[in-house]
Amino acid sequence: MDLSQLCAFCLMLLLANSGASDPSRPDPDRNLEIYKKLFAVKRKDQMKALKNLVELNDIHQQYKIIDVMLKGLFKSFQGTDPFQKALKEEERRRRKEEKRKEIRKGPRISRSQSEL
Repeated sequence: MDLSQLCAFCLMLLLANSGASDPSRPDPDRNLEIYKKLFAVKRKDQMKALKNLVELNDIHQQYKIIDVMLKGLFKSFQGTDPFQKALKEEERRRRKEEKRKEIRKGPRISRSQSEL
């Protein structure tokens, strides 16, 4: 290593150290603590929402809420093709299942024992 390279290296070290003590830059440990606190608050909210969801007596209402949540989750992944494909397949599967349920629910004809 020649003298010019050594000087350039020392200058980089000095600049890097002076940037670390810059008061305008936030402390990485402080940022991590803030992130952890926000994460804990968000997780607490999620657990409360989940508890409320479980306490619902209506299964159809639970299904609708979960469906909305999953759509929101997959919407955030829209930039990637595999997720889009999976979302479309899931929607098709749900529609099929709903049609099957509707067919099963169809008009019920009550017949007496003698007619059978």
